[in-house]
Amino acid sequence: MSGVESDLTSNFCSSGRFIINQITLDFPPLARSGAHQTNMNTQNLSQFGFREWDIASQLLHALAENNWNSEADGLGDGMQLEFNPQSTCVFLTDNKSNVVMLNQKEKLENWLSCWGCREEGFRSEVSFSHRGLCEKCAKKESKK
Repeated sequence: MSGVESDLTSNFCSSGRFIINQITLDFPPLARSGAHQTNMNTQNLSQFGFREWDIASQLLHALAENNWNSEADGLGDGMQLEFNPQSTCVFLTDNKSNVVMLNQKEKLENWLSCWGCREEGFRSEVSFSHRGLCEKCAKKESKK
């Protein structure tokens, strides 16, 4: 168990209260991962389960430590936490819908999605054109 996980575990109590760095947040006592399935992403922290709280904490710790994968990764104004109940992903996003998640090295990295075919992955794993298209879709677009 990592330090973040042990800190989180010790700060949960059965009343549905979560305490981190002297900030107390209340959420429904029965909230569990996947307990509030919807078709839309949510920023409503009361709909996060224990698993989502853990991931959110890791994201915020990495953000506070400026732990980015590369100088190319980042977010702009309007940064907020978001949870997608369909994919079960918890991530940071900004006003321009840029997305950041923790990669396997536990570093913050932009998650990219092709506007043409919806291929997606971390910036270091996929190759997209400057217009947000994967190589295959960029070739199709250039032939038009």
